[in-house]
Amino acid sequence: MKISIITVCKNPGESIKRTVESVLSQTYKDIEYIIVDGASTDGTVEGIRDAVHTYTGEHAGSPLLKFVSEPDTGIYNAMNKGIILATGDYLLFLNAGDYLVDGDVISKVVENIDKDGGSCDIYFGDIISEDPATMARYQVPNRLKNINSLKLFFWTVPHAAAFIKKDALTKVGGYDESFKISADYDFFVKAFVAQKMKFNHISLNVSIFQTDGISSDPRNSKLLKNENLWIIKKYYGTFPAFIYNIAPVLVALRFVYKVRLKLEKDR
Repeated sequence: MKISIITVCKNPGESIKRTVESVLSQTYKDIEYIIVDGASTDGTVEGIRDAVHTYTGEHAGSPLLKFVSEPDTGIYNAMNKGIILATGDYLLFLNAGDYLVDGDVISKVVENIDKDGGSCDIYFGDIISEDPATMARYQVPNRLKNINSLKLFFWTVPHAAAFIKKDALTKVGGYDESFKISADYDFFVKAFVAQKMKFNHISLNVSIFQTDGISSDPRNSKLLKNENLWIIKKYYGTFPAFIYNIAPVLVALRFVYKVRLKLEKDR
């Protein structure tokens, strides 16, 4: 089974090296690594070359590397370029700064997919968040282990731990480039609610997720909410979107739902 790992970036600085090294040092051999750079001007290209040189020079059987550096119209335009270039059975998007938890994680994921016979369109694991300023880590709770449409209303699949069958991405036409932040959430809701695709959770930490990304920036909170609201309205309907738009109500509903999940778990 071939796994395509796609990293999109633009002027990520030194953080790209750790991302690249975490992929190139994987023990699983059938990996295709695609880096789509948005014509960076901060030394990113040189940083990638340094990281690649370190591993391709010292490790036999390093992943196949495809590198593109050209202007794009945004993160999802770059991700769609990566999809076109990918030839793997399953695709993982690992953005610049994020990195895989250890050198064996892709091998472990593939083992889990093989055990399941590759019957699902999307397999997803867990992530650990990391504050790049303090290096403090936090295990992100995964509320979607037994995924359903109600849970997906409240929470999204961790994109940095999601292995998506290429056919599934092709079927829905890739990521909707009209979104600036939430096209990944749009894809997962579309895939589960509208396309009835099969999801399966893997109990495994896949990646370390940096908390300084575009979706975590408080300055983008209004845009994030508006885009998510549009997605909820599109796939769930007008009334659920109205509920989603009332922040205190949404917080209360999330709390009630968490309590319900805990009670069910404790039975």
